[in-house]
Amino acid sequence: GSEMCIRDRVYILRRIKYFLAQNTSSSVIVEGPAEIIENLQNIKRKELLEIEQKFKKKIELKFNPNIPKAEIYYKTNHGRTVKSQEPAFTGSRK
Repeated sequence: GSEMCIRDRVYILRRIKYFLAQNTSSSVIVEGPAEIIENLQNIKRKELLEIEQKFKKKIELKFNPNIPKAEIYYKTNHGRTVKSQEPAFTGSRK
């Protein structure tokens, strides 16, 4: 469906913050289906900018129709991909 619930959005932002706080990389990539990425670009742009300023890091959004939900990761200097290890959102958490 096209109506991504608020909780999903809040959850993704929380995961981004959590990931940025734990890692020294200068940028983080959020990759996911169009619905999630567009949603972040449109509705959450301001909040993403605030997070970028707070952590002094760059958040990059990438479309990927082949994965069911957003993945958060960064690339190391050696080109290795390090993904967010937080458990996937299942919809049951309050």
